[in-house]
Formats: sequence, structure tokens, C-alpha cells
Amino acid sequence: MLIRTRAGLRTREPNHHQGDFMNNCRRHIRFLLLSAAVVAAPLSAAQAQDVNAALERFKALWEEQGMAIEWENAAISGDDAVLENVTVTSAGEDFEVSNIAFEDISDDPEGYRVRSITMDDFEVEGEDGFYAAVSGIGMNNVLMPNDDVRDNYGGFIFYEKAHVDDARISVDGVDVASMTNAQITITPPVSGAPISYTGSVEKFFVDLSLAKDSEQWPIIEALGYQQISGSIKSNGKWNPQDGDFELTETNITINDAGTLGMSFTLGGYTRELIASLREIQQQMADDPEADSTAQGMAALGLMQQMSFRSAEISFTDDSLTSKVLELVAQMQGMSKTDVAAIAKGAVPFAVSQLGDSDFTASTTQAVSAFLDNPKVIRITAKPANDVPFALIMAEGMSTPQGLIKTLNVKVTAND
Repeated sequence: MLIRTRAGLRTREPNHHQGDFMNNCRRHIRFLLLSAAVVAAPLSAAQAQDVNAALERFKALWEEQGMAIEWENAAISGDDAVLENVTVTSAGEDFEVSNIAFEDISDDPEGYRVRSITMDDFEVEGEDGFYAAVSGIGMNNVLMPNDDVRDNYGGFIFYEKAHVDDARISVDGVDVASMTNAQITITPPVSGAPISYTGSVEKFFVDLSLAKDSEQWPIIEALGYQQISGSIKSNGKWNPQDGDFELTETNITINDAGTLGMSFTLGGYTRELIASLREIQQQMADDPEADSTAQGMAALGLMQQMSFRSAEISFTDDSLTSKVLELVAQMQGMSKTDVAAIAKGAVPFAVSQLGDSDFTASTTQAVSAFLDNPKVIRITAKPANDVPFALIMAEGMSTPQGLIKTLNVKVTAND
């Protein structure tokens, strides 16, 4: 080794102690690196095992719903995984859905949690120019629950948010149906509080020109609904503790026509009922050749454990009623006022078949008010106490007209 000094250059004698020190350092470093590798190897293997177990749980939960999911390869990287070349089989039909990506899989006392599950955009081409495409499919904050807690989450995979950005169907290159920005948000169960959800479809579109060869087409065309568009909003809640289920509202709005609204409240949709229904569903999935009638009757029998509390169907008009009256008037060579008068007169005769004079009178009054000033017409059923489904079915088969009083059915308008 050369050392520069004031006197010039001189050769430095080798330091054997220094060489020993450097060699020892190298040996220690190699030992540390080897130790780290030995420690990391089982950790990585355990991590991969957890991810594989989560993927198998994902597969098993779907199979219980009657949908078999297979993939050619699972590319695992840390806590993430990508299922490659996935095929879904349902009702004997195979569908290729490309890849499904899992981000941030973790083990949890209640099951496997995943930050997000996303599916590649996919397309389906069929005969006669049929084409379908779906994009932006995903779920966030997902739980694949263990068997001992799954019924707290509705018996299936639980997610806090799911979305489909765009879906469309076309025939010969022309869009006939589409849906944009569909999403649902669900609150997880906390301290016995109900699970609540909100869902929406920002826009849907349907081209009814496919019905040109049907008997309904002249009416569709005359009303100006060759193409329709609109939106959907829905929300509700379910309490796994006591089985109360409430569809607070579902509103389907068709632009320049009106809004169809629905809501209902049920009791008895318990975790135990969900578990029993799942067993029947599993039996059907395990043995597709089994007697479906017997299984259907078994499911129907379980549904008898539920009770009815309330329901409502409403229609909020946005020009549809006026268009229908005008169309009928043109077809009959009458005025719109005359058509409305005839409709009012027909209502009592139609409703009187139910054998309830009070209901006939109130319904006639409500329909008349709506035809005079189309705003909203509403049918409600709200009994004073819960009505078991078994009683509803029995009365429906024997004396269906009695359900008017049993369920306290009413028709109102413009309220």
C-alpha cells in the first residue's frame, strides 16, 4: 500500500492485525445475512400460506352460492395476489372473467380481510351480433368471514363498498342497454347496531326498439318511449341480532315518465334462518340433479319463520299518466277528460270483486283524485301487529280477499 508523506512516497508494511479484523467483519456480515435469510424464509412461506388460504376461502364462499370459480395460476406477492385466467361456472355455463386482483390480504379473528378485490374489464361476444362489456368492477374493505361469525354478516362475503363503473350490451354495434356508476355502501355491524346500506345507479339506458316486432311496439312508439333512461336509488338496514329487515326505499326513476317506489319491513330474518337457507342452497349446489321441488318446499317452509310488518308501492308521475290518457283518447276518438271519466267509473266494479266495500270506496276516491291531478298514487299495507308468513299464505290460498283487512291495505293519492 502506498502512503503519501512530506518526504515523498514510501511503501507501508502490511498490517496483519488489520487484515484479521477485516476478515472477521466479513464473516460476521455473511453470518448476519444468512441468519436473516433463514428467519425470513419461514415467514414468507407462512405469508404465502395465509394468502392461499384466503383465496381458497374466497372460492368456497362462492361455491356455496352455486358458482364455481377456477383459475390457472395465483400470482402471490407479499400480501397481494392475482388470480389469472379465471373461469366462473354457473348453471352449467362457463364464463371467462380474466384476472381478479386482491390487495392487502390479512388474517383476522373473524376471517380474512382484503383492502380491495378488483376484476379486470371483460367482454362477451355472442351470436347474432350480441356484445356485452363490463368495466370498473371492485369491492373495498372486504371480509371473508369464518363459519362461526358469517351469519352476522348475512352469510356471505361482506364488503363496505362495491361498484361497477360501466356495463353495456349492444347488438350489431348499437347499444341497447347500459348502466353507469352503480355502487353500494354497507356499514359493518358494530355493538349490536343494524347493518345499513345505500345503493344507487347514476344512469341506466334501454333502447326499446328491440321490441319493434311485438304487439306493444305501437304503444311504446306512440308514447315516445322508444328509448328510456333513468336512475335508481335504494337504502335499507338489517339487524342480525333480532332479524328485523327494512328496505327503506327503492326508487326507480324513468326520465319524462315517473318514479316507481317500493319499501317493506320484515321480521324474523335471523342468523339462524340464514344458516338454514344456506344449508339448502349448499345441498342444491352439491347435487344439481336432486329434486328441486322438495328443496324449494323446504326453503318455503323456512320462510314461514318470517313475519310481515309493512309494505308500500308508489308511483310519482312525471307526465306518463297524461301521455297514456291522451293516447287512449286518440285511439278511441274521445277527449282526455272523457277517458279519465270512464276509467274512474270502471274502478269500483273492478275493486268490488274483493268484497270489501270500504276498500272499494277509498280506492275509487284515490284513483279519481290521481287522474284529476296526477302527482302520486300509493298502495300501503301496514297491519297493527306482525303477521306471520304462514298466515298470509294460508289466507291467500283460502280467502285472498281477506288479506285486505289482515294486512290493512289502503290506496291513497296526492298525500
